[in-house]
Amino acid sequence: MASLLVNNSIPLEERAKVYCPCVRPALLYAAESWALTERLDGLVASCDHRLLRYISVVKWQDRIINDEVRRRCGLGNLEHRLMKTRFKWFCHVKRRDVNSILRRAMELKVEGRRPVGRP
Repeated sequence: MASLLVNNSIPLEERAKVYCPCVRPALLYAAESWALTERLDGLVASCDHRLLRYISVVKWQDRIINDEVRRRCGLGNLEHRLMKTRFKWFCHVKRRDVNSILRRAMELKVEGRRPVGRP
């Protein structure tokens, strides 16, 4: 797969068309259930940017920003894809029966407060 993604005889847009359905789903596997933090969001985005730079053969020393690399590949923003996936999962859970475990877990209200200090 790596030899296909960095083969300069194949146009960059075509390599990106292979990258999008093969690599990005593996990167976002089960992302709809992640407890997404800013740190995790940054890690996923930096991994995607690193891989896009790898297939477009752009180094950091070339001083090209990530948005430009993504535009050259003709791909959309990974964060939008992640939000879309999470929203689809949310809608799926909201359509479930009121008594389903997923729906009850989503609407769970915890009583009381946590004690101060480390658990």
